[in-house]
Amino acid sequence: MHVPLTSRQWNFFLLGYLKDEVHATKPRTVDEFKEEIGRQYLAITNEMIHNIVKSNGQLYQLCLENDGNQFEHLRLHRNELTG
Repeated sequence: MHVPLTSRQWNFFLLGYLKDEVHATKPRTVDEFKEEIGRQYLAITNEMIHNIVKSNGQLYQLCLENDGNQFEHLRLHRNELTG
């Protein structure tokens, strides 16, 4: 599955995920930091990308169903129903 790097899905979740994963390793130098970014980027799986795209599709659908209005309460309610 190809998702462009400019996708908001990447920006919102994956960049935050990469930041957390890189900082968890506590790199001590700029070079270690750069190397860890590359390692963590390569560790992103197709399954992760698929799940992000699927989740965002569900969020877009909720937004459409609620005419663009607040929908977080609908998402929480659906999660309670599907457990």
